[in-house]
Amino acid sequence: MEQGSLEPGSPEYFRWFYLGGDRGEDATTARWHEDMVLNQSPQIFDTSGTFHGYEGLRQMFGELRDSYDLVRWEPEEVVDLGDDRYLVRLKTTMRGRTTQIEMVTELGHLVAMRGDRVAQMDVYASWEEARQAAGLG
Repeated sequence: MEQGSLEPGSPEYFRWFYLGGDRGEDATTARWHEDMVLNQSPQIFDTSGTFHGYEGLRQMFGELRDSYDLVRWEPEEVVDLGDDRYLVRLKTTMRGRTTQIEMVTELGHLVAMRGDRVAQMDVYASWEEARQAAGLG
């Protein structure tokens, strides 16, 4: 699936976006704005805080790789909030690197787009928490 044919903010766009994950520089620059900001909830295990730009994104993915040998994000719902902002409900599957225990959780991402790339993402440990942050709860 190529991004060029996808409408930014559409459910198909977010399926493409989350498939990119940690797949190298081309995937990163196609999906994320160069001055992006990612705010990770302190409730997210093994990676939290604020990450800036591509270097911050590499740091965050590195933290995830250190702890998990499988991380999969599957968007299940996209709510258009207007002004290029979206609320995305995700089914997240993670398998611990040392324990090999697989966890499936539901997260919420509040996403701000700039053009066809993500400029800011706020990660919440639950869908309800994300809905409240978006003013929907």
